[in-house]
Amino acid sequence: MRLPMNEVPSSAFRPRNFGFVLFVILLGVGAWIVLEANRPWAKWVTFSSPSTAVAGQPFPVHLELASPIPAGRLGIDLHGRGGSSPSRRSTVVGVFSTELQPGQGSYRVEIPLNPRATSRFVRAVIYLSPTGHWKDRLRSANTEDFDLLPAGSSASTAAARITAQRVFDLGGVSVVPRVRSWRIRTLTTTLWLAAFGILALRLARTRGVPVVLEPGRRPLAETWLCVAFLIAAVADGFDLSRALGDVARRLAHRLSAYESRVPGQQLISALAIAALVGASLTLFRCRMPIPLRIAAAAVTCALGLVCLDSLSLHAIDEIAEKPCWGWPLIQWANLTCAVMALVGIQLARPPGSAPP
Repeated sequence: MRLPMNEVPSSAFRPRNFGFVLFVILLGVGAWIVLEANRPWAKWVTFSSPSTAVAGQPFPVHLELASPIPAGRLGIDLHGRGGSSPSRRSTVVGVFSTELQPGQGSYRVEIPLNPRATSRFVRAVIYLSPTGHWKDRLRSANTEDFDLLPAGSSASTAAARITAQRVFDLGGVSVVPRVRSWRIRTLTTTLWLAAFGILALRLARTRGVPVVLEPGRRPLAETWLCVAFLIAAVADGFDLSRALGDVARRLAHRLSAYESRVPGQQLISALAIAALVGASLTLFRCRMPIPLRIAAAAVTCALGLVCLDSLSLHAIDEIAEKPCWGWPLIQWANLTCAVMALVGIQLARPPGSAPP
């Protein structure tokens, strides 16, 4: 049966929805490009090498260190990952260390590669340390992955072309210090609990009482909103982003994937930004009353910030941890979300109440 031209089935795909999905996808791609451009480049060292390594063959490296040259030792570890081993851990397949010479910034070395290495990829980790130990490092950086060919391959690193490689700063213990004010955390948690209490009390009073809801208003939606307020309160009160970040960091160290974490962090951060903006815009476009849309978008943004804070990507940390009137910007953002949510809940009329 053919429908009249002025009638479109509700399940039909709307061009406006396609445009919105395309916008979110482009937003994610744009976020990834911006984050990639803001990766922490290591300005204190330039690293040149072949783009492929061969197990059992020396790996030639040319390093240039920027002045001033500190006293201590230069270390270069080649970390291999992937391959036939069932373990997901990376392994050290090559090690080099030398005393730093005063005023000498250029070093041409050959790093011996383990002939039994079965990894698919290898990356160089460069560090300067007064003692030569990684834990005492003053500066550290790593390269991106190179292909690692098995021993006996016909390729030769001796004849390979040496080109400049991208090098990213790893810093010391922490590239961007994480500072949080317990006062603003307490205030933000209190506001989330207040929004949760108000909405929970309204839902309890209307339970079992027949009411006429406003268009687009659903008791289930308000129940989920109430749960979201409680999660936001717990996240701020217990500094959940720090706890999640510590767990992820320990897991990365356990799997020896800490040095190669950035691409994954960057991809997830870009997806989180796109999802956060997409979800907020979807809530603003839904049929709920405007005050509830504001409250829902505010708590969505707050939970998205928890996710981004947990990932602790350097490019985002630089913005999030920037102080403003003594508090980091991310705490101001969380406080703003809590205020907007509380105001939205206060302005929203209880279900079934008569309009003014």
